[in-house]
This record gives sequence, C-alpha cells and structure tokens, in this order.
Amino acid sequence: MSGDSFPYDGDDDFVYGDDDFLIENSDETLLEQLLTAKPSIAEIPAHSSTVFDMMNDISEFVNNSYGQSGMYAMMCAIEAQTGWSLEIVGSKTDVETLLYENYGIFDEHAWLKARNSPYWDMMVRQMYEVSAEWNQVIVSTIADKKPPLHVRVKYAWRVLTRRF
Repeated sequence: MSGDSFPYDGDDDFVYGDDDFLIENSDETLLEQLLTAKPSIAEIPAHSSTVFDMMNDISEFVNNSYGQSGMYAMMCAIEAQTGWSLEIVGSKTDVETLLYENYGIFDEHAWLKARNSPYWDMMVRQMYEVSAEWNQVIVSTIADKKPPLHVRVKYAWRVLTRRF
C-alpha cells in the first residue's frame, strides 16, 4: 500500500498502512502495553459478552493512560484491522455542553437520553443512507465511470472555491 497513490481531499488525518501505533515517549507498542497490563487478554474465548467486556477494559485502560489521543490511535488500529472507516457522530461532552450552553440545564443522564432518543436513530439512519449513496459515487470513479452530474457540479464548485 505504501507505493500506491490515492486521490483524496487533503485531510491530514488520512491513515495509510497497518503499522503499530507507538505511544509518545515509549518504545513499546500499545498492544505490548495492553498485553502487559492484561496478560490473559489473548486467551479469552471470543464470546460476544466477553469480547464486549474485554473491549470496555481495554478502552478504559487506553483512555485513562493516554486520553483522547490514545483512543484515536485505538480507533485507527481498529480501522486498519477491520477495513472499516469509523466516524465519531457525537460525544457525551458535546451533548452536555450544548444542553448547558443553549438551555442552561445540566442533566447527568443527558447522554443516555440522547442515545435513546428516536432522533438519534433517525440521524444514524440518515447517515447510513448518505454513506451508501456516496459509496456508489466512489465506486463509479474507481470503475472509471462518471459520477452523477450533481456530484460533478458539487466537486467542481468545491475545487473552484478552495482557498490556496
């Protein structure tokens, strides 16, 4: 993959390859540190509840030890291993901040209420639909076919209005 060149929109956070992520000021990889902290982690059977509990433990360890940068590195590693592209669609902090700034309310259960809201489900469904539509456009360009006219116009407008 390192010799390939892919057209992309210049995002600095575009990830190539599947190298181990190194934690700042450390020669150990995150995986080595996790295995050191949880030596029996590799021997746990792959039952869904056990894997979920194990991932919660790993996430808690990474978050407590390395904060958001560690969580981001873990997301990148998951993407590299699964072939997924993960996006953060909301956060507990964002919900609590918006609730307080817009309405002057603090609710300790705001995040659970947001996640259980029918509007959260509507947002996720709409995001899936948009993702599926854009996947079709992306696949058409890989197949050397022209994307739909409205997409070409959007892209041309983006290129014309991009700052240099």
